[in-house]
Amino acid sequence: ICFGLLAQRAATTRATIQRFLAAAPATALRVLDVNFRPPYDSDDILRESLALADVVKLNDAELAAVATRFGLPGSSEEDQAAALLADYSLDLVCVTRGAHGSLLVGKDGYVAHPGFSVKVADTIGAGDSFTAALIHQYLRGASLARIAEAANRLGTWVASQRGGMPRVDERTLDEIRA
Repeated sequence: ICFGLLAQRAATTRATIQRFLAAAPATALRVLDVNFRPPYDSDDILRESLALADVVKLNDAELAAVATRFGLPGSSEEDQAAALLADYSLDLVCVTRGAHGSLLVGKDGYVAHPGFSVKVADTIGAGDSFTAALIHQYLRGASLARIAEAANRLGTWVASQRGGMPRVDERTLDEIRA
């Protein structure tokens, strides 16, 4: 179940999303894709959402904001993401870094992936594609390095294409699925 903050900006949708998450089986993976959109980035809603999540994806600017607002210890992204993981009993925290790849922090450590260099055509859909590959590999039990490789590969490929939902070629799909 993938959910975020923007859809929770109204009390009715927030209550619906939170009831849905509470009613889902314990085995359901709950993925919070933060997506701050001021003024809809309430600390209370974020705390409630973090408490319901297993996996959290946020970008580097969002992590910096969360670290400041919640007083996360550490000066590095690795330390701040690890504190978030521990504070909310998360399984995985993913920090996207735009053209500079991503950072994945799990219970057994972390991996930083530098990303891939491409000519960017359109960033719409790149983050969601990244998340899709991240979840796919996570559910397969892949290592942090493999999760990061696949997620960065698909997100970068989508950013190199026009439109938010380009048809993915078989070679790229094979690389993501492996």
